[in-house]
Amino acid sequence: SIQAKVEYENGFSVNYDLSWILPESFPSIVNQGIRLVGQEGMAEVDSQDRGYFSAFSTEKASSVVNPYGALEYDHPVFGAVADGYTFESMIYFLDILSALDHGKSLAELQGLYPDGDSAVISTRIGVAIDRSIASGNIEAI
Repeated sequence: SIQAKVEYENGFSVNYDLSWILPESFPSIVNQGIRLVGQEGMAEVDSQDRGYFSAFSTEKASSVVNPYGALEYDHPVFGAVADGYTFESMIYFLDILSALDHGKSLAELQGLYPDGDSAVISTRIGVAIDRSIASGNIEAI
C-alpha cells in the first residue's frame, strides 16, 4: 500500500492511495474509487456500492446517487428481475464480443469499450510511483 502525491503542470495536485491489500472480510474482491475535495465542495465515486456522493457549498444538502448498482424489482410478467450496472456491464461486454463474432473489427468498435489507450495515463502514474519508490526521488511522468 502506498500514498503518492502527483502534481500536474497547471498546479492541480492529487493524492493517490494505491493498495492491493484488503481484509478477507471485505465484501468484494476489489474496491476502486475517487474522491475529489476542492475549495467549494467534494465529490466521491466508490466502486463498492457503484454510487456517487457530492456536497457543495452552493447546495443546501448533499447528494447520494446510485442509479447503476445491483437492483432487483418485480417485473409484471417475469417476476423478480435483477437489473442495474452490475448486470448491464456484463451484458455490454458480451455485446462487444458478439459484435466481434459477427464480423465487426476492433477498429469499428474503437471508443465503445475501454482499451489500452484509456489506461495509458493511469499506467504511467503507477510506473512513475514505482520508480519513485525505487529511486527515492520525485519522478516525472
